[in-house]
Amino acid sequence: MGTTRHGGPGVSASGRYRALGLLHIMNDGWLASLPLLLPFLRGELGLDYAGIGILTSLLGVAGIFLALPAAGLARRFGGFRVLAAAAVLYAASFLVVAAARSYGALALAFGLASLGFGAFHPIGFSLTASAGPSASLGKRMGGFTAVGDIGRIGVAALVTALMAWLSWRRVAAIYAAVPILVLAACLAGGLFRDANDAGTHGLPETGKNRRFRLSVDRRLAPILASGFIDTLAGSSLFVFLPFLFTLRGASPGLLGSLSGAFFLGNMLGKVALGGTVDRFGGRRVFFVSEFVMAALLVALGRSESLAVLVPLSVLLGAVTKGTVPVINTLLAEAAGEGGGVEEAFALGSTLNGVAGVISPLLFGLVSERFGVDKVFPVSAAFAVLAVLPLLITRKRGAARS
Repeated sequence: MGTTRHGGPGVSASGRYRALGLLHIMNDGWLASLPLLLPFLRGELGLDYAGIGILTSLLGVAGIFLALPAAGLARRFGGFRVLAAAAVLYAASFLVVAAARSYGALALAFGLASLGFGAFHPIGFSLTASAGPSASLGKRMGGFTAVGDIGRIGVAALVTALMAWLSWRRVAAIYAAVPILVLAACLAGGLFRDANDAGTHGLPETGKNRRFRLSVDRRLAPILASGFIDTLAGSSLFVFLPFLFTLRGASPGLLGSLSGAFFLGNMLGKVALGGTVDRFGGRRVFFVSEFVMAALLVALGRSESLAVLVPLSVLLGAVTKGTVPVINTLLAEAAGEGGGVEEAFALGSTLNGVAGVISPLLFGLVSERFGVDKVFPVSAAFAVLAVLPLLITRKRGAARS
């Protein structure tokens, strides 16, 4: 049996980080799967695009409020215990979906899921930032964020594949059961036991006894602003892609695989761009990524061919979510090693949560009034705007020097 940092019985540090990867796969996979159920239940429950936008925006609401206290919750109750409670909540949300007969029930389900998903990433990013030397921070961020896309890719394909055999209600019930089974296995393996040290379980040594202090360093402001606009541009695209594929003639059974192409791009982009940051610098990589993203979005919205949409989706996925490790690396570097990394990620997660609520509402209204294909040029405009805060501060810095 492994030992903890404190010498008591439990799981080794490497075992905990492997378990964090497993929980990341499950968290992001289930987060991706819930909106993928919407095209199948839309007709039975009478959903329109505006209603779909509202439901999807609910997924980000709790993240706005949980991002700031996430580190404190983890120190008090244990990082893995907080993540386990989160998994129970989103498992419960799928159970509510399975029994849903009204829009109100779906809203409750998405609200529960929001609570479940809201706390994961601030804790995970803090762990990752403290897990090694700063010289490899971009690579480490890219690897951690890419792990979650393993779940997104597999789940995206599996959801619609199961629809060929089962009703959407039964699929939702299966997805409610699996997290509970995974948590039971983790519990049996001692993951949540840490020698009477629940308050520091799974958190970095450097910050476990430090009080959380919320402050905004001037160096963080442009990074946070660019990250906010970038999230507006790309956070809800995966929700509207299946509807674009349907508009272009894709069969329901292919929706998961086609969406999986986008998530595959997410994973490849996070690894590639995260590693590139260490060589070329975060700002340069971010600028190039956003302009490429804008061009791909315009092309995607105009394309009529599924054969063209698939490779475009992979490339778009790479630059859409590939910017996540880029922004997080910039935040970690700006926060420095003076104990402000957790606060930086908490602020970033809060703002991204706000953007994650606004984006699907906006895109849902655009889809309802102008058509789902018009979502993509609007997103392209946000991608271009995202470079402005970092570009302006870069020019000011050059002028002062």
